[in-house]
Amino acid sequence: MYIARQTSSSTFSSIFYFLQFLLIFSSTRSRSQFVNHEDEFRPISMKLSDESCRFPSRWIGDWFQSGVNQAITINHTRISGKGRCVEADGDKFILYSQSEACYRCVVFHEKHLNVLQYKETLCYDDPSGLSLQSLCRRIPGDAHLFAMFRLDGVPVQCPFQGSFTFAYSRGPEVCQSPVSTIDTCIRNSQLVLDYQACYDVIGTESRVDEMECLATWKEGSTRYLLGLLQYHHDPSFYEERFRCFAYEKGYQGGGLLDTPDKVVFRVAQSGDATCLGLTPAEGSKTLTLRRVIPVTRPCQFPNWLQAHAQWLSLNGKFSYAFENDTLRIRNSSNQWESRRDVNVNDDILVSSAICTKQVVDGGEDKATFILRVTTGCQIGYACLKVYRRDAHIIELQMSNLLSRDLETVCHSSNFNENMVPIVTLTTPTPEIRECPYTGHFDITDITIVSARHCRQEFKGSVIMGCSSIDSVRMNMYCPNTQKVHEEYTCNGWWEESDETFLIVSSAEDNDRFCFRIQEKFLEFSPQELKQRGMKVIEYDGSGESEINDSRSSHQHKVFNFIKYATNCHRKWSVVLPPSVSQLAISFNTTNLGLCNQENSGRRNFISVAYPIEIISFLFLFLIFPFLLS
Repeated sequence: MYIARQTSSSTFSSIFYFLQFLLIFSSTRSRSQFVNHEDEFRPISMKLSDESCRFPSRWIGDWFQSGVNQAITINHTRISGKGRCVEADGDKFILYSQSEACYRCVVFHEKHLNVLQYKETLCYDDPSGLSLQSLCRRIPGDAHLFAMFRLDGVPVQCPFQGSFTFAYSRGPEVCQSPVSTIDTCIRNSQLVLDYQACYDVIGTESRVDEMECLATWKEGSTRYLLGLLQYHHDPSFYEERFRCFAYEKGYQGGGLLDTPDKVVFRVAQSGDATCLGLTPAEGSKTLTLRRVIPVTRPCQFPNWLQAHAQWLSLNGKFSYAFENDTLRIRNSSNQWESRRDVNVNDDILVSSAICTKQVVDGGEDKATFILRVTTGCQIGYACLKVYRRDAHIIELQMSNLLSRDLETVCHSSNFNENMVPIVTLTTPTPEIRECPYTGHFDITDITIVSARHCRQEFKGSVIMGCSSIDSVRMNMYCPNTQKVHEEYTCNGWWEESDETFLIVSSAEDNDRFCFRIQEKFLEFSPQELKQRGMKVIEYDGSGESEINDSRSSHQHKVFNFIKYATNCHRKWSVVLPPSVSQLAISFNTTNLGLCNQENSGRRNFISVAYPIEIISFLFLFLIFPFLLS
């Protein structure tokens, strides 16, 4: 009996504690719900501080809005002209304007990193008793939709890549002939629109618009494009530069067969810097785009051009890549010392060209091509002549101006070989070749554009093919200044008429240079010879003797050197631009003799025969006793 009462008492105690727990839990939960409910209806002015309400960091920057004179700046907590953020919930923000002393709800829609759209309420002086949700519900469904476009936005790839023809209209009549065109510029984020005027359609005009694509997004079945037009009169006049495009993709003749020749884009352009009311069929201007199907490309570059992945200019700043029928020219800040491992895709693409036609010149070391070239947003035909100087050295000439006429672009009236600059290119890894001359040359006259003060007292020499058959050493110095010694390696040479062109690479930094060498005879009187420190030597079988003739003049062979740092320029009297002329050195030299008999090179202008007696003496008294021992 006692045990039963004890068990019953224990059971009641357990039930009591359990009920007490439920009561406490229920009370806590009710208080929690009451707090949340109270927070939702707490007046907006008592809500979170501006340190807790922040805009997404990706929105920070300067923005343009049509009708607003100044740029709108967004930082972490403020929007200029709107106010500071006091509360946020997703895409809804409560902003307090200190200048107006009122609150407004702004609902943002991020269409792209470069495009923000928003709607907003009126500005309320006292939103007491209103929550964020209740205030934002006061935005009517037909409220004006504002758009902001980022001013420093990163461009995007344009949706129309390649070449298109299009017809356009500003009203009921369509301008179809002559055909207008759209082409992708050298950067895939840029387009060039070439409008043609139709004489029988009012409102059409011939004009060219260059446009940068800043954003693309989709709403339903309609796609949108934000473009920034070039406006050279006033680049900061964004009201005339920002334009919105609505477009959709269709097919000629109906059906769903997605082939390039049937693709049609229907495009509408806004008349102002907004996207309001824009559909692919309705806009200030409507366009119908059809892709241009290229004909079979009839020419490819020869194997000796494609043998190397890239060709580099002498200063290493430009690279040329020939691949099948395509030529790509890139600009790079990398110098020769870093060119071996450079990724050409990291360079800036300057021009791209497609081989359209090859002109037969004859010979395996020269070829002429007609190219369709894209440089920036300039597109047209150019004539290209390429010359093979060595397996790893080429030169080319390309038209300075692009032409619309394919057939006459290489005609002599449009392409004068004597006037078109020559570009000298070599492979990234230098080849070693025997130098064209061997000997010691004394510098007698020099012209250094950047160092005119030392022209009269300048002294120097050129030693070629002496330490090795591929070596060149230049010694130059002015009085009271440090001597300059430059070491080069011969990489290849060729002859044109009476001139020799030599490509060398610097032993110090691997930079490339071109030596243009001309042999000529000058007439000197005895007095001139003495002033120049020169003498006339007569050679016979037994040795040399100096001719002391004060009555007659004598011819003296002189070698004229010009050192170029960019290209192997051809005209001696050419007026070079400052960037080139400051790197050009011109000097005359006279040959003072060979280095030695063993190292004599291809051209020896003074030959010296060692007597057989000296050789016999060396053998009998020096070498033969050594062999006997």
